[in-house]
Amino acid sequence: EMCIRDRIYYFIRKMSQTLTAYLTTIRDTLNSSLDMRNFPSQEIEKQYRPIIEVKESPELMLKSVVIARNDEEKCLIETSINSMRLSFTIKKPKEIEKLLTHLFERFISLRADKFLIIRRKPLDGFDFSFLVTDKHIELLHKEQIINFILSFILDIDKEITEMKIAINTQMRVAVSYFIDYIANQYPFIISALKSHPCLLYTSPSPRDATLSRMPSSA
Repeated sequence: EMCIRDRIYYFIRKMSQTLTAYLTTIRDTLNSSLDMRNFPSQEIEKQYRPIIEVKESPELMLKSVVIARNDEEKCLIETSINSMRLSFTIKKPKEIEKLLTHLFERFISLRADKFLIIRRKPLDGFDFSFLVTDKHIELLHKEQIINFILSFILDIDKEITEMKIAINTQMRVAVSYFIDYIANQYPFIISALKSHPCLLYTSPSPRDATLSRMPSSA
């Protein structure tokens, strides 16, 4: 059985070049952004707060990095001396994807305490956010955190696609049962449709009639 790291590399090799470059860039940026250390607050004595969240010491924060695959899929990585925040959006071309993403986001936010590094409320304009501090680096290996984030980004799109396919399948089954019910309960409707088929007819516009006629001879 493949480990998480080998599984991620396998999926990256199998995917398109744009997605491969997108995920590889995120991995390389995370690898450098997660070099953090314990650094207490400079504003409040004997207090520890993630600087990337409170924004109290701009000199201790690096410039934010935006990694975009296209206009809809992008990743924002913000880094400070003791914390890192990653936020990303996924592609949602239709309303069903937007609804499923919202439901999945709600499901994750209610269980954020079980995932340690998932932010309960995503950053404005993004679908999901992670918050990693130096405490997490001490508790977990940096490579494990990177693999978890990349695996989450890979799996979230797959899960939403599978949910959309399942919903479409159930809709087809429901429509089929509804049509069968109508046919059994109201057979006269089906008979009327068979005896009086509906023909779609549109009369030509005056402009079409003018263009289609040949000029009369003198």
